[in-house]
Amino acid sequence: MDLEIIIRKPQGKARSTPILFVHGMSFAAWGFEEYFAPYFNAQGFETHSVSLRYHGGSGDNAKVRWVPISAYVKDIKQAIGQIGQPPILVGHSMGGLLSQIVARDQEVAALVTLASVPPAGFLPTILRLTRQHPLLMLKCNLTANLRPFLKNPDVTPDMFFAGGMPESEKMRFYDMLCDESFRAFLDMLFPRPGIGRHGKPVLVMGAQGDPAVSSGMVRATAKKHGVEAVIYPDAGHCLMLDKNWEKYAGHMLKWMEGNGF
Repeated sequence: MDLEIIIRKPQGKARSTPILFVHGMSFAAWGFEEYFAPYFNAQGFETHSVSLRYHGGSGDNAKVRWVPISAYVKDIKQAIGQIGQPPILVGHSMGGLLSQIVARDQEVAALVTLASVPPAGFLPTILRLTRQHPLLMLKCNLTANLRPFLKNPDVTPDMFFAGGMPESEKMRFYDMLCDESFRAFLDMLFPRPGIGRHGKPVLVMGAQGDPAVSSGMVRATAKKHGVEAVIYPDAGHCLMLDKNWEKYAGHMLKWMEGNGF
């Protein structure tokens, strides 16, 4: 697969371990290229931001509807193969679950998840969203298309970009969202076996009051890996785009340095 992978060579004194950023549903490499990739690049890391197939510059988004989770996992493994060494894998939301699957299957240097879909699945969130937005969710299910929900200006900006982000920023990022795979959505509803402790450092981060991934779900992910979750009370679902993004990036940097990276 011809994937968009944005590579930034390290600035200043180079660190030995690269970072691979993996985006979530309806995003692409741009979600990390806005703030996180330049930040870590300036700290000496070589960074790679991948757009999964049919997202961003990785092909026609109109083809995305029936892509399974397993195909996205292959994309990440392809990106790691192109890097040529085990990276620090940083995944957001759906990308967090994908990163956990990859870390289960092959060697990575470390794993960081941001508001990740938990290994136990996404079903509790979908049931809650169905109660809150029954007509929207019914339309998605009847048409096998997530666009009615993911591109709804009255719902999506607050779901993804809560946390005090200015309205103009919410709408700027909202306009950049693309369609997502309905098949991948179905794949994420139920538990993923075998995810857990793999001997590499793991950092699990999330947001209190995140309307997409609850703090309980974040803690459940952390428990799977035998670590304590870091929950920020003032953050939104997209920590890497939040108004306090530098605070969260700084925590990640300190953690990475504490683990010898």
